[in-house]
Amino acid sequence: MRIDLRLFTVPLLACLSGTPTVADEPVVLLDEGGEPPPYSIPSMASLPSPARPPDPAALLFPVHTARMTPGPVRRRRVRLPDGWRGCPLFVVGDDPRSLRWLKRHYRRLAELGASGLVTEVESMGRFLALARAFPALRLTPAPADTIAEAYGIRHYPVLISGRFVEQ
Repeated sequence: MRIDLRLFTVPLLACLSGTPTVADEPVVLLDEGGEPPPYSIPSMASLPSPARPPDPAALLFPVHTARMTPGPVRRRRVRLPDGWRGCPLFVVGDDPRSLRWLKRHYRRLAELGASGLVTEVESMGRFLALARAFPALRLTPAPADTIAEAYGIRHYPVLISGRFVEQ
C-alpha cells in the first residue's frame, strides 16, 4: 500500500503554523446554563471622574515635625559609623529663624553639597518659594522626627555633617 503524503501536507502545515482551519470550532470549558453572573461589574463610564485629579505632590503638605521647633543648637561632636560617606544634611523650617540661617549659610551649604529637609512648611507654594530662593540647594519636604531622635536634636535650623551637629 502506498500513501500519498500530499493529502496530509495542507492540514499538517495548518496545524503547525497555528492558522485556524475550517474544522476548528470553539471548545466549551464550562457552561452553567447561560445564567448571568450573580455580581455585576460597573463599566468605567459609570464611575465618577474628578474634574481635576489632585496633584500627588500636594499630598505631602503640610509637613510637621513634632519633636523639633525653631531654636538654638549647641555645636557638638557626633560619632558616625566608620566608613560613613553620606553627604551633610541640614534641617530647616519655613520660619524667620530658618530663613535667616539659610541666607547666612547658603554658600557653605552649596559648597558642601548638603541636602536639606524642610521639616515645617504649610503648603507646596511655600516650599516652592523656599526652593526658588535657594536654587543651589537640594531641598525635600519631609518630617525629621527620626533624625531628631537619632541625634538628640530638639531645634532647627541645624547642620549634621560627618563630625558635628551645629548651627
